[in-house]
Order: sequence, then C-alpha cells, then structure tokens
Amino acid sequence: MYKPDDRSPEFEAFSRPFGGQLDLRNRWVVIAELIPWDEIEREYAKGFQFYKGRRAKSVRFALGALIIKEKTKLSDEETGAHIQENVYMQYLLGQKEFTRRRLFEPSMMVHFRKRLGHVIPVLNEKLAVAYSKYLEELAKLEEEEARKNKKDDDQDGSGSGNRGKLVIDATAVPQDIRHPNDLGLLDDTRRKSEELIDFLYLELPDCQKPRTYRRKARQAYMRFVKQKKKTADLIRTARGKQLRYLKRNIRYIKEMLGYFENSPLTEDWKRDWELIQKIYEQQLELHRKKSLSLSGKILSFTQPHVRAIARGKAKGNFEFGAKMSLGVNEHGMVFVDRLQWEPYNECEDLKSQCEAYQRRFGRYPESVHADKIYWTRENRQYCKDHGIRLSAVALGRPLEDTEENRPMIRKLRKQLREDNAYRQRIEGKFGIGKRKYAWDCVKEKLAETSMTKIHLVSLVMNIDKILRDLIFVLIEMLSGNQSGLRSRHSVQAAL
Repeated sequence: MYKPDDRSPEFEAFSRPFGGQLDLRNRWVVIAELIPWDEIEREYAKGFQFYKGRRAKSVRFALGALIIKEKTKLSDEETGAHIQENVYMQYLLGQKEFTRRRLFEPSMMVHFRKRLGHVIPVLNEKLAVAYSKYLEELAKLEEEEARKNKKDDDQDGSGSGNRGKLVIDATAVPQDIRHPNDLGLLDDTRRKSEELIDFLYLELPDCQKPRTYRRKARQAYMRFVKQKKKTADLIRTARGKQLRYLKRNIRYIKEMLGYFENSPLTEDWKRDWELIQKIYEQQLELHRKKSLSLSGKILSFTQPHVRAIARGKAKGNFEFGAKMSLGVNEHGMVFVDRLQWEPYNECEDLKSQCEAYQRRFGRYPESVHADKIYWTRENRQYCKDHGIRLSAVALGRPLEDTEENRPMIRKLRKQLREDNAYRQRIEGKFGIGKRKYAWDCVKEKLAETSMTKIHLVSLVMNIDKILRDLIFVLIEMLSGNQSGLRSRHSVQAAL
C-alpha cells in the first residue's frame, strides 16, 4: 500500500537533538530543495495498490536513501548507519525530527531500487531539462543587459530554429560477475541441477534417489581447471563430460517431476529449472558446431541477463554487462537515451537522440558531435534534412592543396579540431561515471535493480553539476555580488 505523506518537513521546524539551526548551504539540504518531490510522487504511486497491505516508505525516503548511498559510495549497511547518525541526511529523507533509532533494514534498499526503476529516468529528465532551460533564460537576460536594450534579430524566443549542441556516444557498463567461460558455467549449472534433485527427493520420500556422480563430475572439472595449458582438444573433452553429466541430471529431474500431479516447484525453482534446460541447449549447440559465439548466449547462471559487449579496448575485446547510449547537451546535463542488455550498433541511435533533444527543448540541436561510427550516409542525410551540422569529415575526395584552397583547408581542419575537442566532454562523463561512481562495476544482481543503479548514477552526476554551479554562485554572493544571491534562489525556484 502507498499513501502520500500529507506534510513535508519544514526547514525551520526540523527538530534537532542539540538545538541550533540547520545550515541552508549544506549539500543534503540543497539536494532536498532541488528535487520536485510532489511531481515524482505521482509517478512513484503508480506501482502500488492503495489501501492494501503494509504502508510503504515515501518516495522522498526511498530516493533520498539511494542518492546518499551513491554519493557516499557506501554499502547498504553502511548507508543505513550513516543516515542514523546524520541530521542532514534524515532531513533529506523527509523526517520531521532527528531520531537515533535505525530507520530501515539494509535489505529495504533492494526494494527501493525495484520500486524506483521507472521514476529515476523521469526525474533525471525533468531535472536536467529544467536546469538547462533556466540557464538559457539566464543567458538571454545577460545578453539583453549587455546589449543595453538593443533588439535581438537572431532569436525571438519563439523556439524556432536550431540551437545548442549535442554530444552522443555509447559505452558498456560492466557487471560484477566472474569472467565467463563455458566450463565454469556448465559446472554451476550442473551443481544447481543437483540441488534441484535433492529438493525433489525430499518431496518424494518413497522414491529411490538417483545417482548423479556429483563427486566424479566435480573432480573432472577441477582437474581441467588445474591444467596449466588448456588446448582446444582438452577443452572440448572437458565440456563433453560436463554436458553428459548435466544431461543425466536433466533426465532424472523430468522423471521425478512426472510423479507429481501438481508441480512442487516454487517460482525460484521454476526459473532455475528453465534456466538449466536453456543453458544445456545452448552449450550442446556450441559443442556440436565447435563454436564459441551464439546469439543470446547466457554467460552467468546467477545473472542470466548479462551479455558480452564487443568493445575492442586495450584491456580486452569484450566487456560483460549492459550497453548504454548517452547524450550530453551544451550545459553538461547527462541523458541516458538507450539502455539494454543485448548488444546493438550505436549508430542507429543518432536519429532517436536528436528527436529526444527536440522533444525536450522544442528544437533540434545546431550541431551533433559524435565519433566515426555515427558518420553513416543515412545519418548525414538526416542531419542535412533537419539543418543539423554533424561533426564529420565531408565525403568525397579531399580538397587539393593549392594556394586557393589553403584558407578553406585550414578552416576545415580548425573546425575538425574544435569538434573533436568538444566531443571529449562525453568521454569525461564516462570517466566520472566509471571512476567516481559505479559504471565501472555494477554490483546489483537483478536486471531491474542494475538498470536502476545505472540511471541513478546519471541523476547524481546531474545533481553534482548543479551543486557545483551553486557553489560558484555562493562565492559571488560572499564577494558582494547581490545578483549571485538572486541567481541562487532563482535556480531552486526554477527546479
């Protein structure tokens, strides 16, 4: 059950254990003021049945806890302990007063990630678009003051015409799994099938327990693992053995399930049983074809949604996780335009990302900055039709190096250097997400919680960008610039 909270905590009325007042400039207080809680609460409530079951935590409580965890880079247990000890964190979570008791169990963080999967992308877009539009309005006001009441002939404020810049690129978000190999996957699957046989045997006490040869199968696998040099013939022989052990176990399971009128398997066991059969079919096909690659190949038994993403980087040709298409506008706001587990060609996303830019800001970007994989003829034609300049080298034979062409050649080279330099903004965003936050190794196990974590990182990166801008405004305010004080309050009012 979800019931909206009738009263939001008032900043001045927040009860503190040692008296005094909260600092308005504290980062957790500023974050609490930036997020439109009332708007996202309506999105959050869609996932609940009203007045049925136990009352759930509010969206402010759940999202605040996830933001604190991501910014502090703590575990679920440590996040709960820090919230229990910190006044400002409890204010961010919507508490009316400070309390020393534990506010939630660490396992609740998993439920928060499940419930907020559809809320965080919506919030991130609302926040990034609102802040970008605020900066545009502020820039217009500054231009009007600089012109001293001169008319602006270029922009009439109607939203027509292309304006702004968009940087796009894609990257893999690695998952925290063991480096996949077929023999290791078969060993995990075989052991899970043995656990299922043990479970069914307990449900059938009169049935004779089948022989699974689990000790011999494990010894055969360990002998293979300890081999220093694993030849192709040795790998094929070891895989064939594990497949035969697994085939025997699957036959036993089917026979034991035939004794039941109604299946005794729980939802978890049903999922594992389907996964056992699917992995066996895939590995058997690979074994017969003497191949290593297969469309939709499962790499991990505990995380079957993870796929291999071809990257061709120095550390390896593949990364194992989700693939993400990212867009960064001229104000440094990050948008996750596409996120999925199956690999895809990112050049397909240029059109959809430009259309998303038009939907957000009411216009197409003036220029799109992307690497060579996006420079297809189809994308070039799309950009030409919509008046967008694509940062690509022109098709056809290059200009001949003559005295007449040299000024044009220098101009084109300068433009290309500037475009390449501007495109590095998105590489910086990838670096921040992977080195400072969790895009380098997502530790969540479920597909939905992992995707929530990826979207949450983009939200926190945008919040950090806004906080950095507010710090510069605060410096201007302390230096005596009163316009800085007005700008700070207008930022919070706009968002």
